[in-house]
This record gives sequence, C-alpha cells and structure tokens, in this order.
Amino acid sequence: PAIDLSLLWSFFPPAGRAAFLEAYGELRDDQLVRARLLAVNLCVILAAYGHHEGMAGVKREALVGLERALA
Repeated sequence: PAIDLSLLWSFFPPAGRAAFLEAYGELRDDQLVRARLLAVNLCVILAAYGHHEGMAGVKREALVGLERALA
C-alpha cells in the first residue's frame, strides 16, 4: 500500500484525504507513515530532477506535492 498511498499525501489536499481513506479501506498507522515518507522522498527527488534538467513544470509540481505531503 505504501506505493499507491504516496498519492494520498502528495496529490490530495488534507481536506480530501478522509474520503480517499474511507474508499481505500482499512490501513495501519505504519502503512500511512511509510506512504507519507515515500511521498516526501519522491517529491524531493522529482524537484531536484526538474531543477537539474531545467524542467520548471516538473519542479513546480513536485514542490507543490511536497507541500501537500508535509501538510
């Protein structure tokens, strides 16, 4: 679940997470923490990649995802 749940943290705003989790089904706290850490990691890597490659859109979206994951 950590891989697909990383989208919960990096894509959905905090207000939309409860509905997502209700539809997804039962999860343990450790699964949610692992997914959140993966989301932060992926967003940081994508932001660095976008910056290095001059891909402003990738960098921007990755930073927005990072903000969501940390919220």
